[in-house]
Amino acid sequence: MSEQKNKPKKKRRIGGAHIATAVVAVLVAFTVVLNLLAFKQFDNVLTQFFGYSQAVVSGDDKGADVQYVKSAFSGPRELYTYEERLCAQIAQDGATLLKNDGLLPLDQGRQLDLWSCSSVNMVSGGSGSGSGSFELTADLKTGLEQTGFHINETLWNFYKSGGGSGYVRGTGVVNYGRGFDWDLNECPLSVIQADGAVMASIDRSNVAMFVISRTGGEGGDEPRDMAEFGGARGEHYLELSAQEKEIIQFLGESYDSVIILLNSNNAFELGFLKESDTYKNIKAVVNFPGAGRMGAYGLGYFLRGYDADGKEISPSGHLVDTLVYDNFSAPATQNFGDAAFTDEQGNVLMFWGADVKHGTGQYGSGDLDVNEDAGRCPFYFVTYNEGIYIGYRYYETRYEDYVLGRDNVGDFDYAKTVTYPFGFGLSYTTFRWSDFSLSKPDADGNMTAAVTVKNTGSRTGRDVVQLYYQAPYTDYDQANHIEKAAVNLAGFTKTAHLAPGGEERVEIQININEFKSYDDSREGGYVLESGDYYVTVAEDAHMAVNNILKAKGKGDLSKLCETAAVTGVAGQDSAAAYAAVYSAASPVQGDAVRNRFDYANLIDRSDYLSRSNWIAMENNGLRYATSQAEVVCPGEGKNPWGNTHIAACAEIGGQQFRAVIPEGLLEKLTSSDSRITGENKADNSVRPALDQRGELELIDLRGADYDDPRWEELLSQLNTRELEKMVAQCGYCSPEMKSVNKPMVYDLDGPAGLNKVVGHGSWPIGEELYAMTWPSEYILACTWDPELALEMGECVGEDGLYGKVVGWYGPAMNIHRTPFGGRNFEYYSEDPFLSGVMGKNAVQGAARKGMYGFVKHFAVNDQETHRDQNGLVTFCNEQAMREIYFKPFAMTIRDNDVTVNYNEPVRNEKGKIEGYIMRQAQVPATTAIMSSFNRIGPIWAGGNYDLITGVLREEFGFRGFVLTDYDTGNYMNANTKQMLEAGGDAKLNTIGKWDGLHKGGEVNENIAYAKQAAKNVLYTVANSAGMNGFVHGMRYRAGFAYYKLIFISLDVVVGLITAALAVGLIRKRLKAKKAQTGAAR
Repeated sequence: MSEQKNKPKKKRRIGGAHIATAVVAVLVAFTVVLNLLAFKQFDNVLTQFFGYSQAVVSGDDKGADVQYVKSAFSGPRELYTYEERLCAQIAQDGATLLKNDGLLPLDQGRQLDLWSCSSVNMVSGGSGSGSGSFELTADLKTGLEQTGFHINETLWNFYKSGGGSGYVRGTGVVNYGRGFDWDLNECPLSVIQADGAVMASIDRSNVAMFVISRTGGEGGDEPRDMAEFGGARGEHYLELSAQEKEIIQFLGESYDSVIILLNSNNAFELGFLKESDTYKNIKAVVNFPGAGRMGAYGLGYFLRGYDADGKEISPSGHLVDTLVYDNFSAPATQNFGDAAFTDEQGNVLMFWGADVKHGTGQYGSGDLDVNEDAGRCPFYFVTYNEGIYIGYRYYETRYEDYVLGRDNVGDFDYAKTVTYPFGFGLSYTTFRWSDFSLSKPDADGNMTAAVTVKNTGSRTGRDVVQLYYQAPYTDYDQANHIEKAAVNLAGFTKTAHLAPGGEERVEIQININEFKSYDDSREGGYVLESGDYYVTVAEDAHMAVNNILKAKGKGDLSKLCETAAVTGVAGQDSAAAYAAVYSAASPVQGDAVRNRFDYANLIDRSDYLSRSNWIAMENNGLRYATSQAEVVCPGEGKNPWGNTHIAACAEIGGQQFRAVIPEGLLEKLTSSDSRITGENKADNSVRPALDQRGELELIDLRGADYDDPRWEELLSQLNTRELEKMVAQCGYCSPEMKSVNKPMVYDLDGPAGLNKVVGHGSWPIGEELYAMTWPSEYILACTWDPELALEMGECVGEDGLYGKVVGWYGPAMNIHRTPFGGRNFEYYSEDPFLSGVMGKNAVQGAARKGMYGFVKHFAVNDQETHRDQNGLVTFCNEQAMREIYFKPFAMTIRDNDVTVNYNEPVRNEKGKIEGYIMRQAQVPATTAIMSSFNRIGPIWAGGNYDLITGVLREEFGFRGFVLTDYDTGNYMNANTKQMLEAGGDAKLNTIGKWDGLHKGGEVNENIAYAKQAAKNVLYTVANSAGMNGFVHGMRYRAGFAYYKLIFISLDVVVGLITAALAVGLIRKRLKAKKAQTGAAR
């Protein structure tokens, strides 16, 4: 007994059956989880990455015409041919002649020697959302040869494949700001001179063209210091490098004629052109920003003076930014770039989610715990202390005050400050203007300015007539911090092609409401003061100021800096009849406009730049933050806070800037308050109707008014799953909603054309063709031709029709606040009026083809540095917000309707649909807006009720879909409820998740917000080309997502393995059972 007790137990063996069972269980569980994640949370991103087949709409359409939007072309090939010509024409008309000493136009067959490493790698666009398939872009040699020139093959081959091919300009922003490559890498003159073949190919009689290229991109701004990018400390990106200076001097000594081709996405410093003793024989200068796929052809037509049809032309492009000797003379540059908040001890404040940490020492100097601090990010900020004085509003206003002898103007010399004014542009011919007139206001406040334009030269050409006004700068303004620029662009037009001796009487409309200024200190609204309002037509902003100064006859007119002859000026006295406080009516509520953003001032209102005290900006007097010691630049992948260090290396002197955070601001920055007030909040005690049985379909509301009561009936049919997915996953599409028969529709980047989500190459449109990569908004604006913007918008819409895309992430409507803005190529101008006109036409064109353009980025989003790291905290006074940064958005929305077709059902006496009649309705052209990464004061723009509901929806009267910029996580991801409360509708996210409609204590109010968001999205889609093919009762089958083949294959493999293991187990058990049975016998 004791022996049996002490006998060691046999170890239990884990048999093969147990292992097989475990393997099967793990495989099945893994497959189930993977399928759930793929088909639920990651369906969108996987579909975008792997692609999909076309959706199918089928059923009985009762003979109706269900193609509500039709192409004007027979197919992709005809469309593409048209687009090539239009792209070239935009480049041709946007190229701006800045200097011409009789060299241009060039004769056909003239030989051009193309110099610089950028001659074989011109900038045709930028990186990020504004990119495209640049490998399809016609290079400079091809474009010029095809338009009649001969190219120096030896020199071209030197840069393309020979000794100069190793010198390649850096790509700029890398992967949305995760790194930067700003090196210019120009081939040194010594390398060129060492190549005997190149030197032998030089002939003084040839024309040398030196290409100066500067790129731009999403996620980073142009470097204000080049020490870390192959340059010297104190040099910046938008001036000549030492190598470029050396080569241009060499060309002046080697050729009788040199052309400078300024191929820069940003305003470049051209002061070197005045140094004629150093830089000789520069006979022509052409401003030519990124010009898209066919831009090189357009440049060839421009240089020849004949278009694609052989018709005589002259340059008609004009500048849309002020070009200056020193870009840092712009007041806004004093508060631009890398600035972070600290605590009172100077420790940088870092934040992630709800976790605030006080950093130690100088971040960037290597004394941080990378593991501990990884994932956290400082609070970065920018303050617009310059107020309204952006671009010409600063340079021309300070100039006028200098001539008038106002106090505190300081040492200002216009001739040594500005190289080319806003609106400037030369022609191959000459024009004379005469008989300027200005009508009196009619009952609605409309006036008409008119002038006769005559071609007095020897070549056919077009002229641009620009209309400016000046409002009085009164004692009331000075006492209440209202700033008035010397001139403001308020209208423009472009003549027809005028033959020599031809003339045209042109008219420009202006309304007295354009004269209003925003008083954010006393009235808290718009004011139109008594006094003399001057209106003038001019060829540029500087001429406009001179016209008005001469009309006034005040000041020391001997101080005038003349650029051209006076054209005409009229003084408009608005004294008694037009003296009033003006409040813009709200289309929704009818309330007067009043201040909404007092919390967005970091400084006292009296400390903003004022024309009563210009000298305040001298010696960086506007700068809010203080600079820190030079930082270490560890490079990509070695930074605990994204591109913190890298951004500092692009900053002035390689320094970062800091300021102590004001008391109480940190609490607001870490809040998710949308600023919605109690009376505007949804009622959480009442559950809104969902999951109702109904017969309505989305197509039934095509063309319906936004306030049609049927919308509520339709919305009540939705379910929580559909709403949650719509709110969280509208990245590059809006999802299908089966309950209302809404199809999945696709939206794509960007301002320069439709791009793939993955890789950002151009989107396929059929017949092995790809959507056009258009000229940048910068050069499009330089055409000063709204019709070209309209045509381009229509073509983007046409690409959408063939590519089955209905949403366009463009146009972009932000402002060239400084020359260093990384996305200036995506934005039109430093001027809000010009931006608004061009953007309005681009949106109208796209809408005519059933495409909704997401006008972006709303608002005050003019800096890329740290844009999405906790949301760049942006401070600005309300006058500047409304007069500069909101204005182009308002212009795209107001008075901008489009006609849509819809089918009205014909019913029999029993109510059954027997057929349809095609009808038409007017709907807004602008039905989509993209909000911005940044904050307005402490409040994220995409979650700011004052901005999205108060200004956009109520004041501007916007009806439609508000989408966030890409949901980067952090402050955006955590604040979905804040976005909905503010009046936003959905996140630009492909893997987002939100469970606010079935979890938490605010489910009912979340449903109310989500239903309103759904209405906005559905209203936008209903009136788009996404409804082609639909009438009531049609069946929609979504396209097959190709990634599912992978999962189907995986499921089959796992199923086979599971089946094999199961069969093996069964056979083993049967064998074991058989063995037991045999043993028992």
